[in-house]
Formats: sequence, C-alpha cells, structure tokens
Amino acid sequence: MAWLEIGDLVVMNDKYPVSERNKGRVFEVRSTVATIGGTDCVWLEDYAGVYAVDGLTELTLRERAIYILQHLSDETFERLTDMLGKLEVHQKETADGSLNQFVGFYKLITGQISHLHGERVKGAR
Repeated sequence: MAWLEIGDLVVMNDKYPVSERNKGRVFEVRSTVATIGGTDCVWLEDYAGVYAVDGLTELTLRERAIYILQHLSDETFERLTDMLGKLEVHQKETADGSLNQFVGFYKLITGQISHLHGERVKGAR
C-alpha cells in the first residue's frame, strides 16, 4: 500500500467490515499516517474516528479525475468545458504537434464532460 497523504482519495476495501453506507463511498484523507495501538491509521473527512490504512484503497489517477469532475460546481464545469474547447482549437492550430501529449487526457476529460452534461440535463428534467 502506498503511504497515504493528506488530500488522497480512498475507498474502504474488504479487509474490515464496512457498513452499507460507506461501501464504495469516496473519502478524503485528512491527516498524515499515525500509528495507534500498533496500527497505521488516518483521519478521513466525514468519518468519525480514525481508520486503518490497510483497510483503504487509494483511487487511481483516472478514478480520481472522474470523481473530481462529478463533483464540480456548475460554474466550474462550464469554465472547464470552455477551457478544453480552447485547447482543442489551439491544438488544431499548432503545426508542430507540441500538444499531442495532451490528446489522451483531453479525450478522457471531454468524454467525461459529455457524459456528465448528459446526466445533468437528464437530472434537470
């Protein structure tokens, strides 16, 4: 297990019993790792008490990006969409292809934005 740091996003794994409420729920780590009673533990946001580090699984970079996109405010969501649109235009205008390294990331983000936009539109009806 990677050493957890403040701000990491984690889910509870099956090492210990997990309540239905917390299964699949994403928590943000709120403290550095501390050894309590011989067990490495961290504080989690919106969780009462500490939780054992070996009972947590850190989100992958892709899972973290999707989680963050799903929790953007409407204003931030619109600003990000606008910025990515400008990036696409700039990429098309760049003859040397220097922005090609962003293509995979761009496709992931725009795909998620399109999906989330569709979900937001459905939810507004």
